[in-house]
Parts: sequence; structure tokens; C-alpha cells
Amino acid sequence: MNKKHLEDVALTIFSNTTQKFPDSQWDRPEEWYASFSGQNMRWELIGLLFSSWALSALQNKEDIDGYRPRVLALKFFGIMESCITFCQDIKANNVLFLYLLYRTTIVSSILHGPNDPGFWPLHSETVSLARSMCLSTMSDASIQDPRILKQSERRLFTAIYILDKTAATLSGKLPLLPSDHCSTALPLDICNTILLCWRTSQGVNLASLGVNDEGWNVDGKIYSTTTLRARGLIAHIREQILDLALNRRARDLRDLIDFSPDE
Repeated sequence: MNKKHLEDVALTIFSNTTQKFPDSQWDRPEEWYASFSGQNMRWELIGLLFSSWALSALQNKEDIDGYRPRVLALKFFGIMESCITFCQDIKANNVLFLYLLYRTTIVSSILHGPNDPGFWPLHSETVSLARSMCLSTMSDASIQDPRILKQSERRLFTAIYILDKTAATLSGKLPLLPSDHCSTALPLDICNTILLCWRTSQGVNLASLGVNDEGWNVDGKIYSTTTLRARGLIAHIREQILDLALNRRARDLRDLIDFSPDE
């Protein structure tokens, strides 16, 4: 592949990224995925691919193609930052870019730790974009919406909320996403297979989705969303403990004795 061809590919990707992200509610998940991949490839997705490779490299203990895992992950991290810069220049503020910011923040925390000067600007931008997209205040009317985009948004926001509380705990800082300002419900505990196979013609029936009235799956299995929901509840409790620990005002001992999490 010569330089001219690479330039043409890059220009095509830039052109695709300038297009409004397809955030409409697609009836078929594969149509939604095809709208930003293949010939519609965007910089957000390229950055996400490198984030997966970076996380995979960090799990290796042996050299990869002559590179030490951490060195390779740092190279991938640099490419992720470049993809973020491209998206920022184009003002591509969408859920896919938000996911890229979140994944880059995760890789940064593993490589450098949550106290690194580079971590908090990334995390702050992630939180800021999530709030500007109103993901922190999603309508309760959409809680049972099983469409892939809506559930993906709920899953992503819950993951960002968890990271926010974890980073605050490890660094001793106040969370950037206080629960008082977040009303978005947890995502449904749906198996990915069900989520991908669901069609609008089926209607919204919690029983057919395999979840109870509280959103938990009823088949006794542990899915990725099962642990995500549980960690979301734990993060809420952690925030309440942080509030007590970081509040410098004098507190009556009874405040601590009477403290009991909602969950």
C-alpha cells in the first residue's frame, strides 16, 4: 500500500467522521453497525480497535513481535490519542466518540495510574461529554427499551459512573458524577444474543427479554451486564462512603452509626 493510497484512505475516513453519527434507532443491529464500519469507517472506531489491542497487549507477559507489552500498549495509546484529536477537530461528539474517550481513560489508568496528570483531563472530558449528551438523565420511559443503541448508551454511562467512583476512591478526590445529578437507570440485564436478535416486531415484553420487573435476568446466569449492574450499585454505595470520608465538616458520631446504603 503506497503513500498516495494511504492518504486517500485517511481522507475517506475523515469524510466519514464529519458525517453526523447514525444515532437513530435502527430496527436491525447489523444495520446500525454497518452504518459506521466498512466503507463507513470512522476515526472513532479505529481508536476503539487500538484500545482493544492495547488492553490485550497489557494482559500479555511475553514480548509481542519483539515489543514488550507495555511498550506496545504505549504505542497504541498514542494512536488512540491521535484519533481523539481528529474527532475533536471535527467536533464528532457522539456516543462512539464517548466510548473511545472512556476506553482511552481506562488504558491511561492502567499505564499511568489515576493520579497521573494525564488521567483526569481525559476523565473530565468523558464526563463532560456524557452530561452534554444527557446520558446522565435519560428518561425513565426508555428503561425497558431493548434497542441496541439505547441499551448501549445505558451500559456506557454505567461504566463511566463506575470508573468515576473508582478513580475518586484511589485518588482521594471528589467524584465528577455525583449521584444527586444522575437519574439514568441501570441497563437491562439482557444477554447480548437476545439484544442482537431482538426486532421491533416483537414488542417490548420483559418476559421475552428474560428479565424481571427490576431489570435482572431470570435465568440465573451471569452476563457482562449482570456484573455491570452490580458494580453500578456498589459504586453508588462507595460514593456515599466517600462523601462521609471527604467531608471536612464536623460530624456527629450518630451520623456514621445511622448510615445505611439504600441498596
